[in-house]
Amino acid sequence: MITKRSIVQHIGVTPPGIVEVKLSLQLLEDGNLMAVPLVHRVSLQPGADTAAALDGLNANLTAMKHNPVSAEDWQRVESVCAATWTADTLAKWSAAQAARAAQLAAESGANKDP
Repeated sequence: MITKRSIVQHIGVTPPGIVEVKLSLQLLEDGNLMAVPLVHRVSLQPGADTAAALDGLNANLTAMKHNPVSAEDWQRVESVCAATWTADTLAKWSAAQAARAAQLAAESGANKDP
């Protein structure tokens, strides 16, 4: 019997606290891998709604005709997010985003014709 499986293969964290998730989309026949798995990635910014991210990810996987990520696999992702997104990390991320928005606004204003 041929089945499809979507599993969390790797969870990594970048210096600003972005959690990167690598998924392995596998095609199996009688439990044996039939081909090289497809890779799908998703990134979660500090403070992201992990439940909404899972819903969106599973909707994308379903549209691609793959099985959703299991609750057990996603719990591992949520655990990494909880450990990574400390109050300090969230404050630094928020400050960096505000500074970037201010920079973009200043650049946009500087580019307007008088």
